[in-house]
Amino acid sequence: MFLRRLGRIGQSTADYAILFALVVAVAIGIQTLVKRGLQGRVRNAVDYTGNDLLGGADTSFGFTGEQYEPYYMDSDFASTRASEGKDTVLEGGAVERDLTKEESTRTGTQIYKAPE
Repeated sequence: MFLRRLGRIGQSTADYAILFALVVAVAIGIQTLVKRGLQGRVRNAVDYTGNDLLGGADTSFGFTGEQYEPYYMDSDFASTRASEGKDTVLEGGAVERDLTKEESTRTGTQIYKAPE
């Protein structure tokens, strides 16, 4: 009886390995469906909380029902930075900076372009 059991130990280990691989494959395969389901829920929430919520009245949220897509924005910015002061090199290579004036400016535009 003991010898018969030794021959089946390898078989049960292989069964467990196949079962584990099957569970991992199912988890990877269902990942896309879960992502799509969550995206649909977010889309429905945005659509539901639109301007129709209060009978056509304008809400303070300002929802338009559109999803945010960062690649629909055209940005053109220029940044400048100027500083006045004195740098002193201390013992050991450390730098002590005494700023008297520091100014930074950012100018430009950001425009929403509707998807085609």
